[in-house]
Amino acid sequence: MFDAVPYIDWMTGRTAAAAHDLGSSDLRPIGEGGGVVPRRLADRSEPPEERPFADRIAELYGVGTENVLVTAGATHANFLATAAALQGGPGTDRVLVEKPGYQPLVETPKALGATVDRFVRTAATDYALDPDRVEAAVTNETALVTVTTRHNPSGGLADPASIDEAVDVASEVDATLLVDEVYAPFTPEP
Repeated sequence: MFDAVPYIDWMTGRTAAAAHDLGSSDLRPIGEGGGVVPRRLADRSEPPEERPFADRIAELYGVGTENVLVTAGATHANFLATAAALQGGPGTDRVLVEKPGYQPLVETPKALGATVDRFVRTAATDYALDPDRVEAAVTNETALVTVTTRHNPSGGLADPASIDEAVDVASEVDATLLVDEVYAPFTPEP
């Protein structure tokens, strides 16, 4: 009935080995008629309503509020970043996306009219980001290179030097590097 989703197929049989559950926000109902606030956050106070969320984010990252765009989640942010990077019009831009990878990062540029190319993050290297693989796959028509850290779906954290090298590779062909870091804060310790 539905086409196979490579991202889901990749996860089949691997969930027990995952160090981080990237498929769940862990926002499940708590107790009888309870809300969705995880127990470890239940004692936190509500954020002040009089202060806009964008102001708090700007302060946290040390940037001006004009540099903050609050979106309806990471996938919405990725959509906007992808749309902004695609300047050539339908059928002219190419986007390079890691494989295996989060399926919306593949389907979004396709829906915006781009051709999607893939580069492989291998199990042999624990799905580490390899800038040489990015360089081998990028072309002069590449407008956007998209990677994740923590890698989605494996959960591997890309080292900063590899991201810096991927920036250089993308820059050489005048492409943008989009790094989806939604799971980067996940660490073994709270």
